[in-house]
Amino acid sequence: MEQTESSWERPGEQEEDHTVLATLIGENTVIDEAFKASMREFVLHIFDHIPGKKTTVGDFLEKEAAIQYINN
Repeated sequence: MEQTESSWERPGEQEEDHTVLATLIGENTVIDEAFKASMREFVLHIFDHIPGKKTTVGDFLEKEAAIQYINN
């Protein structure tokens, strides 16, 4: 899941803080719209108690695109 948030080290700047979703080998997991909505809601509000902390959520990449991103 693509994600950016306010930098802890450089106030006023945004930095990438993507989330990698994984399962154990042999287990199947469905990442449906309900799950995505729940993750977005959580990530967007986890730091509500910290003044000035801003978070954005982008796309949920498919497995192949996520692996390519990690390898670059």
